[in-house]
Amino acid sequence: TAARGASPASVGLALQCGVDEINDKVIDALRRPLKPRILENGFCQDAVHLGRDAGLSRLPIVTWTPGKDKAPYLTTIVVTRDHDTGIANMAVYRTMVRDDHSLVVNLSPNRQGTRNVKSWTEKGKKAPIAWVIAAEPAVHLATVANLPYGKDEIELAGGLKGEAVELVRCKTIDLLVPARAEIIVEGEISPGEVDD
Repeated sequence: TAARGASPASVGLALQCGVDEINDKVIDALRRPLKPRILENGFCQDAVHLGRDAGLSRLPIVTWTPGKDKAPYLTTIVVTRDHDTGIANMAVYRTMVRDDHSLVVNLSPNRQGTRNVKSWTEKGKKAPIAWVIAAEPAVHLATVANLPYGKDEIELAGGLKGEAVELVRCKTIDLLVPARAEIIVEGEISPGEVDD
């Protein structure tokens, strides 16, 4: 049988363990998180496009439901950081492509990403934000965990992998992102900038 979506077989494949070992592996990772390793540069920065050269139309972002979705959407890992504490958050949010150089991220109320962005915008500052496309499977799995505020998803990912996840600093904003991801989209959210 083929593994599909979030089936136990696909999760086991991502964690490199049998289906009957998934729970033990997750519990062990929660008990033994591993701090990330910071690199000077990473795979995700092999090709860098800045400014007008960085158009979103270069990416294969699709309109999932033609006739219903008003634009192409990207559902992937979003990285934010609290202005005051420096605490980072990685979570999966649905994001609409507004045009070639702007996105609208659906930051749900009461979630850590929203809290982090507000910690900047409520001070009148632009909030750094990054989208991570095609990271390692353990990173994707860790970012959908509903961890308490202050617990780092990237450390859980390290525990799931059994080794530290490598991070690299973004080129245009002060955020750390998975160095082995295929694509990073960097941006900022300005105070008062909303869309519906």
